[in-house]
Amino acid sequence: MLKYINYVVIIVFAIAAIVQYNDVEAVRWMLIYGAATVLSILFAMKRLHWTTATALAIICLIWALFITPELTLSGFRHMFDEVRMIQTGVEAAREFSGLILIAAWMSVLTYSIRKDKKSV
Repeated sequence: MLKYINYVVIIVFAIAAIVQYNDVEAVRWMLIYGAATVLSILFAMKRLHWTTATALAIICLIWALFITPELTLSGFRHMFDEVRMIQTGVEAAREFSGLILIAAWMSVLTYSIRKDKKSV
């Protein structure tokens, strides 16, 4: 089941990387989503080491901490109202959520890799 979820996640992260092209900070967001895509592909190929996934999760969590001062409840409520960034809180909520999703998925991959190593 995890294998099939990972395929979906690969597509989602790849699309997330592609749609960043018109962002003011496009390069940094394309790199982080691109890294998540590549690591998910490596996991599918059984070539991902758990420390690499953990490192990306930690990077995303630290980055998310820097965004937290800009977070607002209103930003989360209006996150999906429009594609355009209509207010700073919305942008911060989207960025924070993306980073947390990457960190969470990398944590799932880390857990899966470590669990498989112990059962061998």
